[in-house]
Amino acid sequence: MVNIPKTQTAATVPKLGGGVVFVHDYPVPQPGHNEVLAKVLYSGVCQSDLHTQAGIAASAQGTPIRNVKLPHVGGHEGVGRIIALGPGVDEDIKVGTYVGIRFASRICRRCNFCLAGKEQHCIKSTNHLHHEDGSFQEYIALDAGYLTLLPDDIDPVTTGPVLCAGLTTYKAVKNCNVSAGDSVVVVGAGGGLGHLAVQYALAQGAIVYAVDGGAEKGEFLKSLGVTGYVDFTTTPDLTEKIHEITNGGADAVIVTAANPKAFAQAAEMLAVGGTLSCVGIPAERCFLETPISTIVIKGLHITGNLVGSLKECLEAVDLVRRGIVKPKVTVRPFEDLPKIYEELERGDVLGRIVLKIAKDEAVPLRFLSLLLLPLTIISKHIPVTIEISPVKNIVSRTTASTMCQTTGVPSSSERATLSAAARAVVPNHPAAQEALDVALKSLSPSLFNHSLRLYIYAQALLNSSSAGLPGSFEAFKGVSVEPHVLFVACIYHDLSTVEKYDSNPKRFEIVAGDEAVQLLLKHGESESAAREAWLAMSLHTTPHIPENLGGAVQALRLGIRTEFRGYELAKEALTKEQWRVVKEDLPRLEIEKDLSDAVVRQALATEEKAPRMTWAGELLKWKKANPDYQGTNQAF
Repeated sequence: MVNIPKTQTAATVPKLGGGVVFVHDYPVPQPGHNEVLAKVLYSGVCQSDLHTQAGIAASAQGTPIRNVKLPHVGGHEGVGRIIALGPGVDEDIKVGTYVGIRFASRICRRCNFCLAGKEQHCIKSTNHLHHEDGSFQEYIALDAGYLTLLPDDIDPVTTGPVLCAGLTTYKAVKNCNVSAGDSVVVVGAGGGLGHLAVQYALAQGAIVYAVDGGAEKGEFLKSLGVTGYVDFTTTPDLTEKIHEITNGGADAVIVTAANPKAFAQAAEMLAVGGTLSCVGIPAERCFLETPISTIVIKGLHITGNLVGSLKECLEAVDLVRRGIVKPKVTVRPFEDLPKIYEELERGDVLGRIVLKIAKDEAVPLRFLSLLLLPLTIISKHIPVTIEISPVKNIVSRTTASTMCQTTGVPSSSERATLSAAARAVVPNHPAAQEALDVALKSLSPSLFNHSLRLYIYAQALLNSSSAGLPGSFEAFKGVSVEPHVLFVACIYHDLSTVEKYDSNPKRFEIVAGDEAVQLLLKHGESESAAREAWLAMSLHTTPHIPENLGGAVQALRLGIRTEFRGYELAKEALTKEQWRVVKEDLPRLEIEKDLSDAVVRQALATEEKAPRMTWAGELLKWKKANPDYQGTNQAF
């Protein structure tokens, strides 16, 4: 049962034009009929939030919007989890589901716009920007009849900005009827809207030219794949430059900046028959300066884009979920909102800023729900102990970089060494490289070699189309996981068997998972990926369950099963050089004895680390029954 507090923290604006006031006893809404209550995890910060707070947000008539609920609670790029259902909610809506908090909050479902799939223009709609409290609060009530239900494998950090900035620019690209080979100019390309417009246009096969200011944005946009970058701060005649690089004008110009100057000559950058797509909304009343004769004679099209429909929103999210579009986000604390407004006002924000709203976020409920079925089945026959620790409530806060500075670290003569060929298999990612350095300093040669072999086995088998995997191994076919996340899970999975952690009551699998989470988050990895690595590591000694989960959880288990139950199976999937590295550069040594001795040593020091019916518990039980035996623990 979820404990729902009566009050929460909300970022309020008591008076339009006034500052942000954090209220820590703001009422938590109770879900009414056909409503759900969601816990807000993250929220992007949009320029429209700033304009509304400042009292200068423009209406359709170009005049300031005044019908804003006060105190104002902004935010319309939020991702949360459903934690409670009000009366009358459809039984298909489940607690634990990811949900988006978008601009539109309620629609009538009966007007011509709603019936035409253009419900963002509903004549009776309300929204989270002006009429209802938005995502700059810890809890929010949402209309269950118009929910933005999100897939359970999304990244909640990067998905938030897609719900407004991504949706709007996706719709803008659609409205331009962009085809492969068309030239598209994005003005304001380095901002929260612009960098997404660039990627959605690239996804359609367009040749994209970016316009913005400064070398940093230029380098970033080139990394996204733009064909050319024009720095408006150093370009005397922007229109002439665009005509030059596009050979006569662009097929489409998408203006995502909210500055009136960005719109002034935008239409004149177009080729005959081109489309101007207006996305950014300047605060003041401003106008295009293009002569009517230019529009008529060149047959130009001009479109505006107010977000998009729910269907289009889910399409935009899907492109991000599949990794085709990658939002550039910077995660900041909730309390930074006033500073962020100042940065937006100055225009020096690269990509999108995302606020971390929730004080904590437990392991995803999607994983817990997946665990329930196997546990139900297995518990009838085998007692299973599983410990789940929330990612953000980790007891051990020791960072990975300090892990090797304590007892239990091998002396320099006992440390593992790494050949150039073995190092070549390590992903070229900062998190993977730091994990490698820590493991080399912390693990004995047998444990280090074992951990790197797991990665080589799993990565090769996952990428093999020909290797035969007998029995349940076939279930691992088709598993997809980022190489650096899998590497960290593999190289860290036994890291906490060093003596430093002998007195820690947590199981060694969980302690290592906690360290991996800290490392991955430090290097900018998403929380969903970090949690996936944590779950893979915490379950790697538990039978039957990892085989039924996805991603890194299955992949790490695949490496372990290959290592101890038939590593010759991997030979077909490995190249000759990989097989040589495994056999010669990473010898097995006495891995079974060394690992079982380390686990038993910890269990004897702290028996909570070895609960009954766990792998560690069985090793401890056998050792107690055979205290004088010096070989490999026979319960291994």
